[in-house]
Amino acid sequence: MAVTIMGKTSSLVKKLARDYPDINFQASNDTYWSSKEQSIYMDDQCDTYILLHELAHASLQHADHSSDAALLRMEQEAWQHAIEELAPRYGLTIPEDVVDDHLESYREWLHARSKCPHCSQTGVQTDQKKYRCIACSNEWHTNTAKRTELRRYATKKHL
Repeated sequence: MAVTIMGKTSSLVKKLARDYPDINFQASNDTYWSSKEQSIYMDDQCDTYILLHELAHASLQHADHSSDAALLRMEQEAWQHAIEELAPRYGLTIPEDVVDDHLESYREWLHARSKCPHCSQTGVQTDQKKYRCIACSNEWHTNTAKRTELRRYATKKHL
């Protein structure tokens, strides 16, 4: 089912809904791909580049990630697929600076997750949301925080 999105994106949504009948396109307060629900959720400010990027996640069957590195790899793959396969199919070109800005925001977010809340050094990821500082031995976990404020919680105080 296609949703009404303002501007030029609305006609693209109609085409995508026709071309990808197994994917649901839903109005939302945010824009993202849900592999569990096989849905692309879009806010009313969704631009064509982001929409194609989320469709790339769907086309590549991206689901949960096991590490920050895996998440960044999926983001890069989705942008590459959107640039090389999807955009040309719909007569569009995704500017390189748009991709760079989005990938840089992920890199900054991932760096913030790995920053030790005790000594501010970069830690190492030990599990999907767990980290350990090699400088002070502090351990912490994070929330998912993709669409909310990042939080880090100490699980083992530094010695």
